[in-house]
Amino acid sequence: MKILICVEFYNPSKGGVQYHNELIIQNLTKNNFVVELATTYDKDRKLKNFNYPIHQFNCSGNIVAGLNGKDVKKYQNFLIKSKYDFVIFYAAQQWTFDLALPIIHLIKGKKIFIPCGFSKLKNIFYYLYYFILKNKISYFSDIICFSKITPDYSFIQKYKNKNLHVIHNAGENFNDIHVKKNKKNYLRILNVANFTFLKNQILIILCSIFIKKKFKIYFIYSKKNYYYYICRYLSKFIEFFSKKKKYLFFFNIKKTKIKKFYKGSDLFVFTSLTECSPLVIHDCITAGLKFIAPDVGDCSELVKKTKGSYIYKSFVNLIFLINNFKYNYRKKNNNNFTWEQTIYKYAKILQSYK
Repeated sequence: MKILICVEFYNPSKGGVQYHNELIIQNLTKNNFVVELATTYDKDRKLKNFNYPIHQFNCSGNIVAGLNGKDVKKYQNFLIKSKYDFVIFYAAQQWTFDLALPIIHLIKGKKIFIPCGFSKLKNIFYYLYYFILKNKISYFSDIICFSKITPDYSFIQKYKNKNLHVIHNAGENFNDIHVKKNKKNYLRILNVANFTFLKNQILIILCSIFIKKKFKIYFIYSKKNYYYYICRYLSKFIEFFSKKKKYLFFFNIKKTKIKKFYKGSDLFVFTSLTECSPLVIHDCITAGLKFIAPDVGDCSELVKKTKGSYIYKSFVNLIFLINNFKYNYRKKNNNNFTWEQTIYKYAKILQSYK
């Protein structure tokens, strides 16, 4: 069977979406599916490094914010003329999906939609967008959500009951990662996310002013921008006045080293303003690392899987939770929540049509 996956960003771009799609592709190819990818053009992408075709298009934006790029028509014609058994659209509110909506009835093969949360569902500027979308739901043979508590599931359930699936995300396997125990009397806090206003790392830094414990905060990221420099300079300013507070920044480091941070840290603090099913929190679960997170996406559901993790409700509440965190206890790895046991479910849906 021949499959096309349409996703806004992909390797060498870094992020949870990119990594999740890479896992899906790896699993599908192992199950003898022929996979191709349609994504945004990236000047740093070397096509020879991939063992499957990648179709790049100079496009950006979405229907509401505006669709831009010289390849808008080219992409739509590509979808209409191509012959795939399945076309998988990963995430709404981005150009690879939004450009397909007006021509969805002309695209051959079965269409599968992975909505990824519908973060703008209650945004007044997106009311017409979701009105259009609900009338297009019937064109998709299957829809895959990551949780029953995210807005996309409840929205789609109103208009499509058949072939609406829930496939939970998972985390890395940490069984082969070993680190020394923390013998020093300080709290090691971890945050893994690119620096953007939506990831909201500045909240952690501001909260840290009021943390009574001696601590080190490790920020791991793969992009530098002006928001990063705001956070960096603010943290240096705080460090200048307190020897108990340390902020360390690690840029674009290898996956193995990131996994060691998960195993070696005491607490993961997540402050993102909007999420669907954050992979960094799933990694906390499989690493046995306790976390504090906002009530976004399926975080409240994930808290139940790790004893000692919490949802914070406000700035003051986050400070309270960190100050009262008991970091001597660490849960063992959760081996029932890894990708090896989850990702095959995507292939199972496709194989049901053979």
